[in-house]
Formats: sequence, structure tokens, C-alpha cells
Amino acid sequence: MKRRTILWFMILLVWLVSACQGEGRYQATLITEGEHILTGTTYGDLIMIGGETTLAEDAVLEGSAHLLSGQLNLEGTIQGNLSFLNGELLLGPTARIRGDLNLTGSQPRGLDPKMVGGGINTGSGLEVPSAAQPQDQGAGWTALRWLVSSLFLGAAGAVLESYLPRQVDRVGKAAIRHFPVSLAMGTLAGIVGLTLLVLMAYTIVLVPVAFLGLATLGLSVVYGWIACGRFLGLWAGDTFKIRIGPRWKAFVGTGLFFLLLNAVGTVPQIGGLFGLLAAAAGLGAVYLTRLGIREFTPHNSLGGEEQFHSGTH
Repeated sequence: MKRRTILWFMILLVWLVSACQGEGRYQATLITEGEHILTGTTYGDLIMIGGETTLAEDAVLEGSAHLLSGQLNLEGTIQGNLSFLNGELLLGPTARIRGDLNLTGSQPRGLDPKMVGGGINTGSGLEVPSAAQPQDQGAGWTALRWLVSSLFLGAAGAVLESYLPRQVDRVGKAAIRHFPVSLAMGTLAGIVGLTLLVLMAYTIVLVPVAFLGLATLGLSVVYGWIACGRFLGLWAGDTFKIRIGPRWKAFVGTGLFFLLLNAVGTVPQIGGLFGLLAAAAGLGAVYLTRLGIREFTPHNSLGGEEQFHSGTH
């Protein structure tokens, strides 16, 4: 059963990434927070998971727009489809959608059917919170929640160290030693994956598949975080000669790594960006190593090694 799950997961990721290679290169603009105004021509898709974006009256989006969360003020033209999953969509009198308008339970404001060149599709979908709602929680409760989640992930790191040490080690090395490559690959897989899952969410038959896909992406990110924490824990233990077992090093390293993510996440402006970078790097490392089944080595490193060996003979 585990092998089948891994196989299907790899097929999904390979399919997503292969769609973005060669001449069929995929372009997208990802908005996570802040206020943005798009003017002129924007190529590729627009994906919003937060913030506020305005497509000006003279602006043209050459791809499709996917509103998962946040606010989109549409006054210009979208050449592709507009998928409205959650958040707030405001359509100005000059707004034009050349493709289809896909709607879930939420309804846009200012909609005139004449604005839509294709069809207007409605159906059930996945509901995504528009933003993290502030709650009246004290610092003590927040610290306790962080501690419990860190202990849980630390325990998961210790378990993986016990049963899959080589696999987790490969993922951690790829994420930390080859951070730029892992970040690029994770960003690509995340954007394409979210886009595909949003489109699935508008079809009732594919809603379970969309849920499964979201869960798979989430677990892959957590797996990458655990691998990074475990790698840092073992490195710190060996560097400072801490005499504890590798499982304890993995436990402590993973727990502290997740505490750091939570702490930095509270910093305005950079907190959300740091979390996204960490998530993308973890996801990319999981893909590059095929869930840790193989060790990732960049092609330039291989080429360098081959040249070195050929020169010594």
C-alpha cells in the first residue's frame, strides 16, 4: 500500500512539472499578501492566496486567474478563465473575461453576464479561509500551541530517523545544500499543483481528488520540514559533540526548526515570505529526491566529477 501511494504521488508531481518544461513553459504570478496593481500586459496565470490585487482598466492578463483567497478588483481584461474559489471578487464596468467564469458558493460583486465571453459555471468546491482570523489568545496559549506542535513534529522526526534514516537524510541534504534548486522546483510544483487542484475543485466528481491532492502537498511540505530539522539537529549534535543518540538529535532539531518557523512567521512583512520559502524548499527537496529514494546531485557536479576523474587517468 505504501509503495502504491508513493508511486501515485510521484506520477502526480512528474505530470505537473513536465507540463512546465520545454517550449510549453508555465508562467504565473503568485500573490500572497499586500496590495498590488497590475497595468499593461501580464503574461501567464495569476494565482491569489491572499492580499489585494487590482487589474487596471487598461491591463490585460494573458493567462487565467485563480482566486483562492484575498481580494481581486477586476477592471481590465482576462484572456483566459477566472476561477473564484474564495475571498472577494469585485468586477468593474470595464471588466472583461474572455474565457469561462468558474464560481463556487461565493458570488462576485458587479457581475454582468455580458462581461463573460465563455460560460458561467457554478458548483461545489473546496473552501479555503480567506485569511488567518485573529483570535483573542494570550501569549501563553500561543506558546503552548507552538510547543505541542513542535513536540509532535519532533516525535515524527525521531520515528523517521528510526525507520527511514537514509531517505530523510537525502531530503534534508537536498533542501539545505541545494536550497536554490529545491526552492525553484518546489515553487514550480506548488504553483502548478494549486492551479490544477483549484480547477478540480469546480467539478463535483473531482472534489475528493482535490482534497487528496491538497493533503499530499501539505504532507510533502511537512516531510520536507522534518527532514530539514533532522538534518540540522544531527549537524549541530556532531559539530558541538553532543552525546545523544541520532533519534534524540532528530527530535530536538525538528522541534526547534518548527519553533523557529512559527516565531519568524509572526514578524510582519517577512514572516509570511519566510514560511513560503521554507515550504517551497521542502516540497522541492521531496520531489528532487523522489521522497528520499534517491540522492539528488546537480548535473554540474556530476560533470565536474567526470572531468576530474578523466584528468587523473
